[in-house]
Amino acid sequence: MRKRLLAMVLSASMMVGMLTPVTSDAAKKFKVSTKKISVKAGKTKKVKYKAPGKIKVKMKSKKTAKAVVKKKYILFKGVKKGKTNAVVSCGRKKLNIKITVTSKKDNKNKIQAKEKPVKDNKNKKQATEKTVIGKDVAVKLGKHAASMNSFACNMFAGTKKNDANTFISPFSIYTALIMLANGATDTTRDEILKTLGIDNLDDYNSVLSGYMAGTLDEEITLDIANSIWFSKSPVFNKNIDKDFIEPVSSKFGCDVYRNVPFDNETVKQVNGWCDKKTKGLIKEVVDSFEADTVMALINSIYFKSRWKNQFLENGSMIKDFHGIQKTSQVTMMRNMDTNNKYYSDDKFTAIELPYGRDGMYAMDILISSDTNKYTSDVWNGLTTDEKIAAINKLGMYGDSTNSRIIDLIEMPKFELDYTVPNFKSVLEANGMKTAFDVNNASFKKIGDKIYVDSVIHKAKIKVDENGTEAAAATAVIIKAVSAIIKPAEKIEFIADRPFIFCIRDTVSGTILFIGEVNDL
Repeated sequence: MRKRLLAMVLSASMMVGMLTPVTSDAAKKFKVSTKKISVKAGKTKKVKYKAPGKIKVKMKSKKTAKAVVKKKYILFKGVKKGKTNAVVSCGRKKLNIKITVTSKKDNKNKIQAKEKPVKDNKNKKQATEKTVIGKDVAVKLGKHAASMNSFACNMFAGTKKNDANTFISPFSIYTALIMLANGATDTTRDEILKTLGIDNLDDYNSVLSGYMAGTLDEEITLDIANSIWFSKSPVFNKNIDKDFIEPVSSKFGCDVYRNVPFDNETVKQVNGWCDKKTKGLIKEVVDSFEADTVMALINSIYFKSRWKNQFLENGSMIKDFHGIQKTSQVTMMRNMDTNNKYYSDDKFTAIELPYGRDGMYAMDILISSDTNKYTSDVWNGLTTDEKIAAINKLGMYGDSTNSRIIDLIEMPKFELDYTVPNFKSVLEANGMKTAFDVNNASFKKIGDKIYVDSVIHKAKIKVDENGTEAAAATAVIIKAVSAIIKPAEKIEFIADRPFIFCIRDTVSGTILFIGEVNDL
């Protein structure tokens, strides 16, 4: 009897084992980055997927949206307003993605919904999602990188103070001013475009719009945000929405706030916006607004990444940094036997420190080759074209010409916190004069009798063994004209003395940040 009962139990156990599905490792590897998306009609949205094999996508309604699988992404294109589902399958495993397609009219209403008084937006939470853009987007920007980098060098030259540390994001300033250019007319517009090196504003708008949409490397965070704040002032063009607000906000993804009082509460709102967009690095971009302020255009940029070649764990040591004003002891990070882009000529010894997985962003460091000369003196003696050429010698993404095995790298951990209260004099010196002229500034797409009062910039960077975190914010403050107007061998790279550095994307070559360390 016991033998029969045991046999029955074993038989039942085997049946249960046969009926219970086996979860394979392959099934666990199949997933999509999101199961719910919203896309505009006529536009495309990417959804990243991981799968152990080929996938198939079946749309419930192709009249609402269509799908194409390309490399590691599913591209969903909105056809017409509505809702539908997509079934993504890999073998027997299936996943559902809900798709909402909005019309252009819905998008317009969405923008207007954001255009509420500031007080109605202070607790508004905006979801941010890391989007990976294709290298082709950066390649398109690369065609304009020369003019953007020329602007970068000009702003850096005009900002640098005697023997002081400096750090700015020329990309942030450039973006804020290109938004301003979209509202400028006549000589004011011509001067802004000339200062920015722009010959075709529509082309720059389009290229920058695509570039600001995300990061080239999913392991690197690059968040670029813009906002427009404007009051109820009667100076504004009655068609300001059509002529300026809607075109600029749609191209640059701006948060728009209207009916802004520009009081102390607005100061808190603006600084809160910057604090959030820069992950706490830039907590305060404006101190106050004066009574005749009618508009503020604000850009923020946030960058965070690990090094591609991590510095040695427990390899850092206290060493001397021989600055211009003093010699100080700093924590010097160390790395050995790494493959880096490197060159040394009669002016600079330079190295590229790549970020992330593929090195599509990097920090370039330049030190004077003559140990008796400070790096800043050599740099200041060059023309703008020569400065850009010095950086470009390290090459672009995918170019291994200057790749060398570096036996030893030493560079200091450092933090810089830098403020430019007003870029006015620097921009005027570079040809952008009329925008600041209370009598002649022309911003007809925005309104009459308005001018740029100031261009405020703040930037911060933290560099350590793990990587780099950097952020910047630029605020263009616009005022109304009032009755009363106020005025192969062994190679070692030891950065133990002043150096210049920049962070750029190596695909387009565009400089995102640039700085100078003279004393620590």
